[in-house]
Amino acid sequence: MCRVFGFHGESSADVTALIRALLLVEAEDNPHGTGIVIKTCGGLNVLRKKGVQAHSFLVKGYADFLWGEKYQYALGHVRFMTNGEQTDRNAHPFGFRVHGKWHFGIHNGIIFSDAELADEFGVRKAEVDSETLFRCIAVLQNRGHKVVNAIERVTHFVSSRGNFALAYMTESEIFLWRDNQRPLWVFDCRKHGMGMFFASTPQMFARAWEWACPSRDFSKVSCFEARPYRLYRMAGGKIEVVKDLKHETFDYWSVFLQKENRPDGFGKGMINTFPKENKKGGLDHYI
Repeated sequence: MCRVFGFHGESSADVTALIRALLLVEAEDNPHGTGIVIKTCGGLNVLRKKGVQAHSFLVKGYADFLWGEKYQYALGHVRFMTNGEQTDRNAHPFGFRVHGKWHFGIHNGIIFSDAELADEFGVRKAEVDSETLFRCIAVLQNRGHKVVNAIERVTHFVSSRGNFALAYMTESEIFLWRDNQRPLWVFDCRKHGMGMFFASTPQMFARAWEWACPSRDFSKVSCFEARPYRLYRMAGGKIEVVKDLKHETFDYWSVFLQKENRPDGFGKGMINTFPKENKKGGLDHYI
């Protein structure tokens, strides 16, 4: 499955090293795309995404811009292709104009019947189901809905048609939420002056921490698992609960086993040609 992560706080060399390690740590099992977007302290968005594995992404310097920026928000994603071709365009994060401002989204999971989703909210279906989902949120905002209401409406619709862990960055905050099928954890690194992170799993985060910050005491990092269908907001140097989202129950396997409900192209990324040992592969220098 894909892996997602994000950051809120004041960037530093250690924060940047950890973000780069988070890209790399799950790269071997998610080789079909790598991307990151940051919001600088001056309010500018910087997006880099490529349809390549994270090792190549780092070696080719696509993430080097992080060292020269001061930023307060970041979203990152490594892709396991289940829907849509392996291209730069189909890598996450996806960006959308909302009242003239850029918003960005990342997704771990699969949305079945994404054509139905597009029809429900009057958007054009994208090649990747994740992009279709975020298009729906953005179009509702552009029609006058508040961001929380837009998130809840789309989540309610897809809750019986897929599985997801999602993050959505506006001009001043990051929202994150999940269903009961996909993992999502929050990590408080403020005792180290490194702000707050979220990531798909604690194993992913702990391994990245070991690679990026070996001299820092990981026991001082506290964490919790995001509650399914609970919407969280990162802003103002903290994380807070916004609300519990309306949703429907979803029998994942009964839907998945019906071939007509699988996304187009599902299974194209199932053969992983990279070795199973999850190592830095001599790329210590690039973290």
